Amino acid sequence: MIVLVVTGLIDNCNTESNRLTGFEGSGDLDITISNCGVKNNGDFGIFVYDEFSISLASITNNIIQNNSGSSQACAGLSVEGAVKASVHHNNLDQNYIGIRVLNNTEISNFEYNTITNCNAWGIHIDNSS
Repeated sequence: MIVLVVTGLIDNCNTESNRLTGFEGSGDLDITISNCGVKNNGDFGIFVYDEFSISLASITNNIIQNNSGSSQACAGLSVEGAVKASVHHNNLDQNYIGIRVLNNTEISNFEYNTITNCNAWGIHIDNSS
């Protein structure tokens, strides 16, 4: 699922066993992703990013499992660029990296997430607020 320049809610859905990313969003987002199962995707489970505007993303109460099995650049959940994210109460299990925050210029909040059984890092933060 790819969304660009969108406002809305993605709730109670499953995105599983995709060759690349389960959910990808960018470009002036104001989105909530909640109560979803994001499992067995080849690259990222959930990947939100913005290069030119400021996006808002609330990512809550999701099960993000077994994504990015062997890619050192991919994670169960990744927030990049100008995204103000509120990420809480997610269960991340068996991802290569649990949560990756890269070049995040907006102040984001990550709390009450459970991260287990990662192949590399539970949390990887680089050049972020």
